[in-house]
Amino acid sequence: MKYIIPRFCFQHTDYVLHTSAPSYPSVNFNSDGKKDREPEWDLIRREKVSARPRSSIPSPREICGLEVFALSESPTHSLQLADPQPSARGNDPGPAGWLPQLQHRLLPVKAVCRALLNMQLESPEGILLADAHKRLKWDVLELGDRIYGMESKWDRGEHESWLTDFPHTSGGKGGNGKDFTNKFLGSFKKTGTAAAGNQKVEFISAVHALKLMECVGEGAGATVRMTRSGARFAQLPNPVIDQLSTLAHVPGGKFSDAEIECLLEHVLEFLPGALSAFRSLLAAVKEGAASPEDLDKHLEAVFRDTQGRVTDSALTKLRTAAAFRMTELDLIERQRSRSRITYSVTERGEAFLKRIS
Repeated sequence: MKYIIPRFCFQHTDYVLHTSAPSYPSVNFNSDGKKDREPEWDLIRREKVSARPRSSIPSPREICGLEVFALSESPTHSLQLADPQPSARGNDPGPAGWLPQLQHRLLPVKAVCRALLNMQLESPEGILLADAHKRLKWDVLELGDRIYGMESKWDRGEHESWLTDFPHTSGGKGGNGKDFTNKFLGSFKKTGTAAAGNQKVEFISAVHALKLMECVGEGAGATVRMTRSGARFAQLPNPVIDQLSTLAHVPGGKFSDAEIECLLEHVLEFLPGALSAFRSLLAAVKEGAASPEDLDKHLEAVFRDTQGRVTDSALTKLRTAAAFRMTELDLIERQRSRSRITYSVTERGEAFLKRIS
């Protein structure tokens, strides 16, 4: 007969109490008053045991699925969508205005846009930010697990991985849903100091910084809603998210041609910082700065005496983030030969550079 007593270690190991073991044995002492030998008993033994029956009450993790990321054909004309302010044509803010490193990969942005649109279809005026966090922090784990399962079939490099920035429960190091939602959906953070008189509360969000979502208010009453560009982007089919259950081969990219054109049009109209970064990197690669090191030297020289310059270390981080996004959007191609990385401008990148030059 066995009784399970509280677990004291990890990796599915329990300590088991064996009631069939003998009672405390007698202990003999030698002439020095010390124990003659260790008692021979096996009252508690560490062993592997089968999983215990699960609770009949499902956890939020078990309830959630991929419905919130599903492609919906429902009309959006009844939704209250935001209209961001268009950027001034010809305004180049330089590296100081480039999108921060927070906006590293765009596939997680797509997932959050799809989820927010589906939630706003249920609440046309907007969604409480707190409610969106509660829902997404569980659902995105399910999505991450699905992506992890599909990627495990192929040998994909870290740079080409679909999984980057997605949390998952597989592999032991997948992160958690709360970190994901704080980064991409957004959270409020204090900046500055009260002593200096410059303390303020900022909303930090990848989707918001890309002007695909708007946040109104702050704290517990904050609400979020899609912008028109965000809703349009969310409604387009995606070759990864929309084919996770049927995918039999590696898709050509993370985004369809329609999604890429939608985002590039959005960059042209609303994101002067991203446009500046794309123009600068495309021109630099065209002029022969093909490696990351050459790109940094080229950009440092171009922006050395301009109003929008930043420190060299900051420029490297901004260049890295921009190059990742440009690869996802098929503007540049990244090649790796042993330890050397080089970039080349794609046909789409050539056409886009002509358009914005």
